[in-house]
Amino acid sequence: MNPMEFNYHEFKKDLIIKRLIDNSMSMDEASKEIGISKATLSRIERGSMPDMVTFLKVCEWLGTVPMNYFIIVGKRSP
Repeated sequence: MNPMEFNYHEFKKDLIIKRLIDNSMSMDEASKEIGISKATLSRIERGSMPDMVTFLKVCEWLGTVPMNYFIIVGKRSP
């Protein structure tokens, strides 16, 4: 299996676009819909990495699969 890296920039961008541009939602509205606290959503949007449970909740809210936020960074040596 090739090593993968989490593409946080794309994850954060998609979250902010859906919340602000697509839905014009406040942080409070979006956090309630996602099922996370407003503070957690704020931390994610400011650059903190979410834990796995939160990441999966946000992916579900975005309507996407978690693998969309991982990129292959190179081939593993045999």
